[in-house]
Amino acid sequence: MRKIKIKAFLTTAILIMSLAACGKKDDKKDDGTGDTTISTESSSDASTEASTSDTEASTNDTESTSDSTEAATGNTEASTGTTEASTGDLVTTESGTGISGFDFGGNTTESAISMNGMADGMDGMGINGGTGNGGFDSVNAEICTKYMKVLAEHESAINAYNFQFSYAAYSDIVPEDNTTRPIAFSDVNGSGVRDMLFITAENDHSARLNIYTFFDSDAYEIYNEYIDVQVGGAASYCLFRVKNNPHLFIYRSYGDQNWTDTIMELSFETYPFTKVHEWTVERTYDESSGAADILCYIDGDPVTQNEFMTASMDYYDNIDEILMYNGALTNTEFLDFIRNNGCNALSYESSISMLETGGASQNGNFVDPDGNGGNNTDPNSNNNNQPGDTDEVFKDLPIFYFSSGAGGWATVLNIMADGSFTGTYSDTNFGETGDDYPNGTIYLSVFYGNFTDVKKVADYTYTMKMESIEFAYDAGQEWVDQDQGIKYIVTPPYGLEADTSTVYTLYSPGADTKSMTEDFLSWIGSPLVMNPSDIPDPFPYYGIYNPTSGTGFLGMPDEYN
Repeated sequence: MRKIKIKAFLTTAILIMSLAACGKKDDKKDDGTGDTTISTESSSDASTEASTSDTEASTNDTESTSDSTEAATGNTEASTGTTEASTGDLVTTESGTGISGFDFGGNTTESAISMNGMADGMDGMGINGGTGNGGFDSVNAEICTKYMKVLAEHESAINAYNFQFSYAAYSDIVPEDNTTRPIAFSDVNGSGVRDMLFITAENDHSARLNIYTFFDSDAYEIYNEYIDVQVGGAASYCLFRVKNNPHLFIYRSYGDQNWTDTIMELSFETYPFTKVHEWTVERTYDESSGAADILCYIDGDPVTQNEFMTASMDYYDNIDEILMYNGALTNTEFLDFIRNNGCNALSYESSISMLETGGASQNGNFVDPDGNGGNNTDPNSNNNNQPGDTDEVFKDLPIFYFSSGAGGWATVLNIMADGSFTGTYSDTNFGETGDDYPNGTIYLSVFYGNFTDVKKVADYTYTMKMESIEFAYDAGQEWVDQDQGIKYIVTPPYGLEADTSTVYTLYSPGADTKSMTEDFLSWIGSPLVMNPSDIPDPFPYYGIYNPTSGTGFLGMPDEYN
């Protein structure tokens, strides 16, 4: 590993960051990022955010109520095989009432058919089964291969999501084998290619929804937000599609004494996505007075309950498919659909098996043969995802800072015109002292590496991958600077991981603020002392978004300095 002289660089970096207040990482994430965000803590050293505007999930393994189905590949009229589905046994559930979801009154749940025992039996056709279109087959095989690679890279985090059916409200919607089903496939951006949705858990109480699409011979992440969290009265979610509507719908309900329910309609026609509509119900209860209140909003504007129900029922009445959900779900409309039609979610093992057979167990191939095959039209923008000119993209970038604006910590990142970078992370704790280090302790990292694979995905918006990252010191290394009276402890940098699979997003002034995630905007707003909703559109700054950690770096243009 390359060693570089550090002391002078460290001193300069520490002065630049103006490190002040004490405290390690427990103050890093500011919870006050909006009314629809829940934060949970897994330890004193890290915090995670669960955003109610980002939701979706997964459940049952295979779907089809017909005894046999044939999926034709389009004009070639080639059949992908026959699929048989057993509907399982009738299950009777006792009547129950609840006020979760958008259920303002008490509804009952009566006898229903359990679709959880469904099992696939298929002749299948394999990746290269003849369809009469050689290019179609090769694209389909490439998509399956790339999706399998993504799943393999996230296997441990996917399998760590083990609380999908915890706190189940109705046992008949839980798979009989209780297997987690956190993966689904559906064309949510209208590209003619089925996108891949899956849930990953970073700890035992919060999980994220990840969505990948296929373009230009590779799989790209277009969504990464919190969706499931174990809190108070438990959180429920449901990912679904609506008839004659190309968008993805995410329902989420959370709370305990007070509840918030939200449905988001998301469009992925622009990168990374656009929130088309949002319906929200807030129910509050005053324990001292016994008073209850119900507030309804559509796209942030207050409406009456009748107006709200009229608008939302248009979507409930036209549910086309349910992609994923968790066991805490109590919404009557979703429950009835699941019981009668099943759910399209798969387990990790079933997803890999399906991809190995070219997608044959989910109605055939991943490419819509009447569409474009996913290899010549960018589903995210009008810029065709053409590789960017690295020298131009990285030319004259400002220094990027990742910080909450308080707490004495920051990560500083300096990117050169060729994509190479250097940086430091430093967290000062003046309260951690000893006889030979009376001036405190600094947790620090010094690193360098290279960004490559730059692609333009929208105006003023690019994606890039971290080709390499190296560290000047080994993690855990310690020493005391006697002259400064400070102890140094080497630790990984916050906001950047030694993970070369992460696809970062680089924003430059002029980017579409509405397309940015709440995670990113909340981090950008912290050092600016600005609410995320107040950040101007178009985006006036530079920014780097890390979807793996949900963190954001801020770079200030020259006119702000």
